[in-house]
Amino acid sequence: MKERNTISQIIELDGELLHRTGGELVRIDDAGDIAGDKQLLTDFQEGMSRVMTVEGPLKYAELLVRRKLQEAGEFEEPVNVFTHWKKKKGKTTSDVFFTAVPSRLTSYYLGELGQQEDITLVYSMYGALWDIIRREAVTDPVAVVLRHHRFAEVVVGSKHQVYFANRCVAFDTEKEQVDALWETVKSDIETVEAEQRIKVKKIILLNWINADDAPQWPQEWQRRLEKAPQERLQMDTLSQPVSLHLVARRQSAAQSHSPLKDKLFHLSKKWAPAVNFGMALLIVAMVVGLIGMKADAYRLQQHMEEIQQQMGQVRIGFPKESLSDDFDRLLKFVVQLDRHRNTPSYQQIVDDLTQTALKQLALDHLKVEFGPDKVRLEVAGNIDAPFEIAHGGFQKFLNQMTARGYHVEESRFETEINRSQVVLKLSRPVI
Repeated sequence: MKERNTISQIIELDGELLHRTGGELVRIDDAGDIAGDKQLLTDFQEGMSRVMTVEGPLKYAELLVRRKLQEAGEFEEPVNVFTHWKKKKGKTTSDVFFTAVPSRLTSYYLGELGQQEDITLVYSMYGALWDIIRREAVTDPVAVVLRHHRFAEVVVGSKHQVYFANRCVAFDTEKEQVDALWETVKSDIETVEAEQRIKVKKIILLNWINADDAPQWPQEWQRRLEKAPQERLQMDTLSQPVSLHLVARRQSAAQSHSPLKDKLFHLSKKWAPAVNFGMALLIVAMVVGLIGMKADAYRLQQHMEEIQQQMGQVRIGFPKESLSDDFDRLLKFVVQLDRHRNTPSYQQIVDDLTQTALKQLALDHLKVEFGPDKVRLEVAGNIDAPFEIAHGGFQKFLNQMTARGYHVEESRFETEINRSQVVLKLSRPVI
């Protein structure tokens, strides 16, 4: 019986859909036939993956790749581009590692499958290979080779860069053809090393069904090989070691090409039990805390009652005499002195207005009102200067007045060609 909230694993490769159930691989006709949430790792059937350099900004990389593929005749129909990695190479060029898929197939993978009640998270095969490189290439570049049927998928890269991606093809699965296929893989890696001036010190081998062969390379190359972890799975009554499904299992929802809503729905279902358990613990903690608070409140109430009894016994009295009239007058006098001390003089106000960056301001009107809590100013005048100088000086004038403690309540600036009119209402607190 399938555990609740587990996700089914489906791998589509070489035109076959295989559903992993326990330790067995079962052929299916359509991913939608499997109930429950699913993880689909696919080669996108007619998809194509590679590393390409395009002329243009990084943010338009996918558009430039699509146009370049169609101009080269790679596709005779609309395509969608899934980007696994991209990096700005120069001022006008960018490197892109992508998988291009015909739009009609994209509509199936991300449209039809996404409309079903259960969620299907779709992953690219080359995206999974790139994920291995990011995990394994700690210092030196790494090559990952996936063998399946008569193909070998090759990706060479480091932790932050992809140098090469290609599919090597043999005519059939006979030993001679498979040996030639491995020589092609070796030749591709040597070419990348020479062109990129790098050294690939580790070659990770993955396999799928009926492709657990190893290359017959020289000893120096044999030392570079590292087989990925494998698991024996039953298919057609035959048990064989495979590793690709273990790589697919490590993919997170964030690495899927599915729409964001599908990722969020899957994560919400995945984490729902943990969230419910956490909420239950929180409720229990709140109940325990409430019981403790009630006990503390009861003890506090008893303590307060004891203090009130002691205060009643002591019977401390306080004089109920009010402040005298002399003290009231003295207090008012002190408050007035403090207000007058904070009130700017008329001379200080004039200095504040004239000692600013706006030397061209000719005052026509100045009104000062000293209120109980603030001083109000009305200023009007002309600036005989071109607009840019007048407006810039006016802004600096406002900034300087604000720094000196004034608040701008109203500001009007009307300009002609070489003359501007200014009307200002300012205030400054005195408390």
